[in-house]
Formats: sequence, structure tokens, C-alpha cells
Amino acid sequence: MDIAQLWQAWPSIGPWHVRLMGQGTNNTVRLVETEAEDRYILRVTPQAGLGRLLYEIDIVIQLQQARLPFAVPAPIPTDIGEPIMHVPEQNGNAVMLWPFVPGTHSTGHNRRQAYAPGRALAQLQTALLTLEQHSLPPPDARPSACDLI
Repeated sequence: MDIAQLWQAWPSIGPWHVRLMGQGTNNTVRLVETEAEDRYILRVTPQAGLGRLLYEIDIVIQLQQARLPFAVPAPIPTDIGEPIMHVPEQNGNAVMLWPFVPGTHSTGHNRRQAYAPGRALAQLQTALLTLEQHSLPPPDARPSACDLI
């Protein structure tokens, strides 16, 4: 299945246009734009362990329930209710569709802009301490702190 055709797993959202946003160490991120001008993030994770991704999703959902003062997106389930779609034609990659959260990058020279991310990080760390850890994956599959933030 071609990346552009993945919308079929989310038929209420698609069809869509996809463009590459960036490639990090663990993921390739694409911006999804629909004909209704809605925007989403399509995250492709190469051959990721299912346990690790489900652990990440569990954490994100718990953070949403913590009612933080900033957006905490979680993957949008496919039409069959799964948060992750495995695509054999894409080398077994795991694909997730996330809501797009608009924002801007700081200028790097504005103290007010530097304060807000620091405060948000402190709020996030406090919320992480309160999470239930009922669905921990095996120790070798746990994401690093960098993966969670």
C-alpha cells in the first residue's frame, strides 16, 4: 500500500494529500492535508516493537486525562479501532495518525518564550510521576526519556 493510500484505514478523514515533514532517528513524519483543509500528522515508525508503541500510547492517553494546560495529542484509531496500523508493503512499518497541533518555534532570543516551555516541561514531569504503570512493556522495550518528550 502506497503512503498516499493509507487514508483508507481512516476513511472518515481521507482522502488526503501527504508531504514529508522530516525524518528523525526513530520516525518519519508526514503532514496530511485533507480536502476539507484539516491537518494531521502521519507518523511512520520502522519495524517498531508493538509493546513499545502501545506503552507510548498508554502514557499519552493518561496524560490527556491529567488535563494539562496544553494539548496532548493521541493517535486517532483506524476504522477498525486500532491505534497502530502495520503496513507489510512498507517494510512492516507501524503507522499512526495523530491530530495536528499548530504552533510556532521560539526565536531563541526572547525570555518570555523560553519560560513557557520550561514551565510546560515541569508540568509534564509532574504529571508523568502520577501515571499508573499497569502496562509496562519488558525492560528492553521501554522508551528512553527522549522518546517520551
